[in-house]
Amino acid sequence: MNWNGSQNPSFGFYADVSTDPNFSTFWNKQVWSNSTSAPSGFGNYFGLGGLVLQSGTTYFARVFNGQHSNVVNWSVQQCSNPTPTPTPLPNISITKNVINLSNSNNSEFKTINARPGDLLEFVIRVNSFGNTSVNNVRVFDNLPSQLQYLGGSTTIDGSFAGDSFTSGSGISLGSMFNQNKTIRFRTLVRNESFFGIGTTQVTNSTFATADNVGSVNDRAFVSVTRGQVQGAITLQIQKSGKNISKGEITERLSMNATPNDTIEFTVRVKNISGITANNVFVTDTLPTGMSYINNSSSLNGIVTANGITGTGLNIGSLASNQEAVIKFSAIVNTGTIITAGTTVTLTNISQARAENYSQIISNPVVITLGGLGIVAGALDIKTGASGTFLIPLLIVFFASLLFFFRSAIFRMFRKEDQIQYIHNPYHFEIN
Repeated sequence: MNWNGSQNPSFGFYADVSTDPNFSTFWNKQVWSNSTSAPSGFGNYFGLGGLVLQSGTTYFARVFNGQHSNVVNWSVQQCSNPTPTPTPLPNISITKNVINLSNSNNSEFKTINARPGDLLEFVIRVNSFGNTSVNNVRVFDNLPSQLQYLGGSTTIDGSFAGDSFTSGSGISLGSMFNQNKTIRFRTLVRNESFFGIGTTQVTNSTFATADNVGSVNDRAFVSVTRGQVQGAITLQIQKSGKNISKGEITERLSMNATPNDTIEFTVRVKNISGITANNVFVTDTLPTGMSYINNSSSLNGIVTANGITGTGLNIGSLASNQEAVIKFSAIVNTGTIITAGTTVTLTNISQARAENYSQIISNPVVITLGGLGIVAGALDIKTGASGTFLIPLLIVFFASLLFFFRSAIFRMFRKEDQIQYIHNPYHFEIN
């Protein structure tokens, strides 16, 4: 709205807007110049609330400056309301499932059946959604006492994540915006002494928290069945390994390795009772970061079928005091990512069971990988144009450096020779 006239110095102008040409009710605004806009600033003068322009409505306006001006009107054909700023709504969800790896089944379930000694893998998926980031997401697992965490088994989207997931403050996923992240870790079902006869349900819970959302959690369940004592059978299992790529010849319980190294494992199963153990099976579930080498298995020195890292290897029956020796090899994956300055621990165990004896677990073999800060497998010398250009430059640089120091040393000795000659001009022999 625009008008002509001199403002009253005491109160300026008053602009009135109404939907009634007689101004029985109106909105009012004080201004100090000869123009203004509506609806901004027009206040509730007659209990009408704030002025909001409506499409298809005719409005009347006048100005008061000691006396009212003439009345003007206009019709609103279309209103464009500003898009409101959305309210930040960060959200997070979590789901959890479990796999019984000892059953050679990679299917995920909310509840699985297991026996003492079984190897389990828990799978947790954290999802962020909403119109803003979820800040500083942290996840931790409340592992029950009947399950034993397997060191070095925690990964986030396939990358190793340390061993603090089931202890301490858990692990950090950073800030997430409409993202999904998958956490995996492995546990062993502890031995029979942790369970009564029959079935025990074990509950495992995982929690996710963030700075700007509340905590969420989900659970997975393990139904552990312990049978009656099946007789006087007693099996014993021992495990060791050696790094063939490093030239090791002594069997060890722990060793160092780098990606692409080959590790040979040895598993000894012995029946130390006076009764034959029937239909003995030996299984091994390799840790994340290792792969079985095809056709590498042997039983008592004879090459045997693959299967020890799958459904298991049937070694037949073991008479009293009889021992079976199984060997197989695995390679440290070349795609393993290790953060600079850190180490990754791979823990490997084997299991044995018989028709007349419950499952037992071997001692662990621990393989430590040192962090090089690169993706393993990218250690080859670069052969592209930039690589071939850089290597000659380095050779020229070191050659020039060597020549400089050689020349400096030579000049230093010549200067000393000259000094001695000046002090002793009759003797040219330098001592």
